[in-house]
Amino acid sequence: MMVAILIFLPVYMLLSGASPSVVRSCLMAMLFFLILLFKKRISAGAAIGSTYMALLFLRPNMIYDIGFQLSFAVTFSIIMSSSIFLQYPKKTAQLFIISSICQLAALPILLFHFFEVSFLGVFLNVLYVPLYSIILLPLSLISLLIHLLLPPLGQLLISLLNFTFVLCNKAADAASDLPLASIPFGKPPFIMMALLVISLLGLYLTWDVSFEKSKTWCGIMIVLLLLQYNLQRFSPFGEVQILDVGQGDSILIILPFNRGNYLIDTGGQITFPIDTWAKKRKKFNTADDIIIPLLKSKGIHQLDKLILTHPDADHMGSAKELIGNFKVGEIIIGGWSEEQYREMDFVSMARDKKMKMTVLRRGDHWVAGGAPFAVLSPYEKKENKNDASIVLFTELGGLSWLLTGDMGEEGEKELLSTFPQLHADILKVGHHGSKTSSSAAFLEQIQPKAALISVGKDNRYGHPHGDVIGNLEKNGIKVFRTDEDGSIIYKYYKSSGTFRKTLP
Repeated sequence: MMVAILIFLPVYMLLSGASPSVVRSCLMAMLFFLILLFKKRISAGAAIGSTYMALLFLRPNMIYDIGFQLSFAVTFSIIMSSSIFLQYPKKTAQLFIISSICQLAALPILLFHFFEVSFLGVFLNVLYVPLYSIILLPLSLISLLIHLLLPPLGQLLISLLNFTFVLCNKAADAASDLPLASIPFGKPPFIMMALLVISLLGLYLTWDVSFEKSKTWCGIMIVLLLLQYNLQRFSPFGEVQILDVGQGDSILIILPFNRGNYLIDTGGQITFPIDTWAKKRKKFNTADDIIIPLLKSKGIHQLDKLILTHPDADHMGSAKELIGNFKVGEIIIGGWSEEQYREMDFVSMARDKKMKMTVLRRGDHWVAGGAPFAVLSPYEKKENKNDASIVLFTELGGLSWLLTGDMGEEGEKELLSTFPQLHADILKVGHHGSKTSSSAAFLEQIQPKAALISVGKDNRYGHPHGDVIGNLEKNGIKVFRTDEDGSIIYKYYKSSGTFRKTLP
């Protein structure tokens, strides 16, 4: 029998896709049966250690796999703390302790990769683990056997089980939407990760030895988590980031000491009709796949302002997903564009959530964290909605910034005539560097030191246009572009800062 299992396990491992967690469990099971077969003895710690080293020897890059990290961290924590949960005779108490131990072991890894933790998982595991392992999994195997012998009865049982699985999934989804179900902590710096791991090891080693010492380690861990949660409140650094959202715009502004978190535009995709077979199972969305993970990684719990420069899909196409899945304090739109926004899905969602909506026009301004923000446009209703973009002027980190949305040449001319003394150190190039923006006259007056272009790689519009790049280079302006440089980040402290690029 053991020989048959040893032959079957590698086959099962390959058929199941050979994910790191499956490979780990199969190798440990094979090692266990080999030990029984040859009548040898080995500790659980030695078994998992041998499996760990064997996997890394065969596939060294597996160490970067999240499933590999979680699988070994959780398994090692259970082995290391087996004496703890064995002290509790009641199965429910044991299950709760094991669930807590696993959650704690996964904590640093989850924070590093996903920037948030669900403490609700401890309680859901107590409910779902016995439900699946004791009831649903055995019933699934029984239903399969019955289906082979009596297909009509088996089909009925499988349908009932399928309904139960769907119901369980819906209940889990509903639980994930509860307040505080997931708490974003931000991505911990290396020193914080090291301290969290040390405090976890200290807690495991003292749990069943000294209650007082375990309380101390638990207290240290809570203090570290509270510090990580509030890290942005204590940070004297500010940041301006031009997000790499493809052919679209999205700019994140983080003011020091959490005095303001602003997002200017959400990016988005312009969709075209495609055949059913060509549709992806999971549709890419800039809010869910880029913006929200970025906000969580920086420990941002709320956007104070979501500023939508104008109603184009590549600027506000992900607004619905953003406000549906992240807390937004205020939504700002440009004057004379209210009618264009009125019937959009995100507006009705914002009303349902009772979010504040503000209309900005030329002359509006505010100050946050010592940084001034002035609205230079729109000033009247425009036929061309690009020229009706919200144009912001601000001063951050010792530099003046002109953020122009999709403003074209006509809008630039009007801006120059109204503000003849307007200059800026940093120019966000209008309309992704199209031929109709950033004219020679405009650049000559603004005199920027650097220009930022948010543009998609190999886009169908040919942005940025060669003439625009030529004008910028002729004026000695440093050019940053997201299709070549990835996200562009300016991090500053008081009145000085540095630019850096990320991988596109």
